[in-house]
Amino acid sequence: MVDLPRLLSAAEHVVGDTDSDEDLRLLLAPGSSLGGARPKASVRDRDGQPAIVKFPHKDDEINTVLWEAVALRLAAKAGIPVPDWRIEHVVNKPVLLLRRFDRVQGQRPDLSSCESGTPAIPGGRIPFLSAMSMLGASDNYPDTGGF
Repeated sequence: MVDLPRLLSAAEHVVGDTDSDEDLRLLLAPGSSLGGARPKASVRDRDGQPAIVKFPHKDDEINTVLWEAVALRLAAKAGIPVPDWRIEHVVNKPVLLLRRFDRVQGQRPDLSSCESGTPAIPGGRIPFLSAMSMLGASDNYPDTGGF
């Protein structure tokens, strides 16, 4: 697996506005554009499968990483499919590792048999709409009902 303490440090530097070129190279490596406001990175798990690691943010008033784990556990207990996940402690801070839900054994599933008939793109993502896109909302403009 990648060096999680180094990734955590790089994420903290970016959030704290003290990042170096090396921090940015590490976090913006090819294929790591995950989007969103939370610090995260695309990694390979111990068995080589793609995963996402989510880090705490220096301004968190609550332990968002652990609360996301609680939400995942509750969703699973309610019968809602969730990706495989686990909490790891890196430099005494919890990080959340999630298996990529849009990959099967590191590859995009073949969608050619889906109703859309869209052929699979090797190494690509399963297309999906975010809640924000479906609602036509934007997080940059409060008057549009952003989150």
